[in-house]
Amino acid sequence: MIETFLLVLTIFYAALFITLSFGVRRSPARPLCTETPKVTVLVAARNEEASIEDCIVSLLNNDYPNHLTEIVLINDSSTDKTGEIMRRYAESHPNIVYVSIEMESLTQRGKAHALAEGIKKSSGKIYLFTDADCRIPSQWIRKQVSYFDASTGIVGGFTRLRSWNWFTGMQALDWFFLYTVAAATTGLNKPLTAVGNNLCVRKKAYDDTGGYENLPFSVTEDYILVNAVKKTGKWKIRFPMDPETLIQSNPCPDSKALYRQKHRWASGGGDMEILGFLFFIPVFLLCILIVLFPIPGIISSLVALLLKTGVDCIFLFKTLKTFKAIGLYRYIFHFEILNIAYVLLLPFQILFSRQVIWKDRRYDR
Repeated sequence: MIETFLLVLTIFYAALFITLSFGVRRSPARPLCTETPKVTVLVAARNEEASIEDCIVSLLNNDYPNHLTEIVLINDSSTDKTGEIMRRYAESHPNIVYVSIEMESLTQRGKAHALAEGIKKSSGKIYLFTDADCRIPSQWIRKQVSYFDASTGIVGGFTRLRSWNWFTGMQALDWFFLYTVAAATTGLNKPLTAVGNNLCVRKKAYDDTGGYENLPFSVTEDYILVNAVKKTGKWKIRFPMDPETLIQSNPCPDSKALYRQKHRWASGGGDMEILGFLFFIPVFLLCILIVLFPIPGIISSLVALLLKTGVDCIFLFKTLKTFKAIGLYRYIFHFEILNIAYVLLLPFQILFSRQVIWKDRRYDR
């Protein structure tokens, strides 16, 4: 009986990701417009003195017209030299605006509050969000803006983590997997999310949500914003698989940081729509059986694991080929261990672990 259930779940998993693969292939391949509106790039940072300067320099090296590019740097109550570095660049570059957050709002908290304050100082027609530990390709602004037509409210993008060993490599593969799921569901007109370190939002679409001030608090502010724009029913969401918009970022340095990252994402997952839960439940059950079934039948469990791994490899192929990251396949079994562990822990993190730690701040969901 259990063996049959394992077989059914494995077949369902394969069918699910084959379907998602069709969504990946429907990702926009060509720009939709040639207009060059004024844009605002927003970077909210807390205690990022080691990385913020490289991020700013990469933004200043973009090939989008300088007079149409506004960069808003938001110092989110940093206790290191982040604010000092931001202020120095703002003083020497007319198109950089410096915003300092001295304390959290009574009604808004975390990164959402910092971004809300930064947006108040913004004048662009399109907001582009990224993080302080990211490096931006020179054509990023121009190419992301080109995917906006009159009906588009949000454009997502991929981010690649730097990798040099199995621990960083499995994180890089995990991120590509999650971004590919996001692009696939968007391609199937059932968008789940886009990620805040490579996220572009039309000002009108943002305003239609009431802005972060009127959205519920979440430790995953990017998901809340994307979902709010989707709920307006006015705007399309696009998720192009474009190498010229690929941002580079840093992996978690150790297992503690990785756990906290996954915990924060899982906590934000508690706000997931019913489609997300329907997507997750069979995957969760499959992972349970793969882990527990070796007790009565190790062969069946290993076969299911190998089939899952094969399906994941096929699902990731277009992404890894597009972004010239085929070499990450050597970490596929490390990724599978991380993926199964994360899937199994996620429900318990949502139900029982109410406090989230982010940037030395603690939030109760």
